[in-house]
Amino acid sequence: MEETQYSRFLHKMQQVSLRFLNEEIAARPPEEETTAQVTDSLIFKLQLTSQYFYMDIWQSLTREEKFILYDLAEDGLVNSSDDFNMSMLICKGLITKRDGVMMLFNKSFRNFILTAIGEKEMNRIKQQVKDNGKWGNLKTPMNIAILAILVFLFASQQEAYSRVVTYITAFGAAIPAVLKVFSMFGSSSSNTQKSE
Repeated sequence: MEETQYSRFLHKMQQVSLRFLNEEIAARPPEEETTAQVTDSLIFKLQLTSQYFYMDIWQSLTREEKFILYDLAEDGLVNSSDDFNMSMLICKGLITKRDGVMMLFNKSFRNFILTAIGEKEMNRIKQQVKDNGKWGNLKTPMNIAILAILVFLFASQQEAYSRVVTYITAFGAAIPAVLKVFSMFGSSSSNTQKSE
């Protein structure tokens, strides 16, 4: 019943699903553990039957909503910092709360997300969401501000600027020398171990 509660399309499949469950349970020997196997079989059949319906839902979502749903389907956890998109998904009925836990509206839709979407699309969605995050919005203005400060220092404080450049150059030149000293200590300790 939980699998077929969302939307009229799935609701119309309730009677067929109940008939399937009764037939499957009756066909199996009584000593078998049937409930989990029959339930998994029903969920898989619902996913196949609802493939186009689920694809239609998926295509209507924004990148951020897709990312949230994929994250929830993948590990059962979701980053709840995006309140707007979370609220939209709850209002659409795609995410439900049961006993204080957020979950997708049914298991066949979860299976659809994990199997039918494809790794390529999910990687693209994750990359786009990451690029459109808060740092992506701040990166360009921050780079411009840093560049402006450096230009100002160069124009107004040439002596201080040349001193900073000298220190940076000396530090850059010192790194290989320090690494060489450490590599000599490493090779002498390995030679000592070999001789023992």
